[in-house]
Amino acid sequence: MRSSFVKILYSIILTASISTLVGLIFKSNFWYAFSLTTILQVTGFSILNQIYSNRLMQSLEAVRADQLREQNRNYTSVECPCGHIQSVDIRFDIKTVYVCDKCNNQVSCQPSVKTFLVTSPVYFGKDNEER
Repeated sequence: MRSSFVKILYSIILTASISTLVGLIFKSNFWYAFSLTTILQVTGFSILNQIYSNRLMQSLEAVRADQLREQNRNYTSVECPCGHIQSVDIRFDIKTVYVCDKCNNQVSCQPSVKTFLVTSPVYFGKDNEER
């Protein structure tokens, strides 16, 4: 709390000092220059702060989208012994145990890897001739 108060006080003193210096440069119109400089400082800070906040929010949304893509990548549909199918987060590094939504039993599932031969399809024309 004290740190916030000190930062606010520092900001006010700095703004007033800069406005006073600009006002002293234009001695004949001191209050006009002081007021205008103060307004420009506050407006400029607000604009720059909004730009920074928008960029920060865009970065945060990009990180959230990446996290969601990674999270959805590991989900797969599994079938409980009772016949109910649900989506479960499958992990290869730990044993996966989930609770079935239908029968409320704990079910363990283990991922398995299957291999398949990659082939190129053969296309035949109307006369059953290979292209």
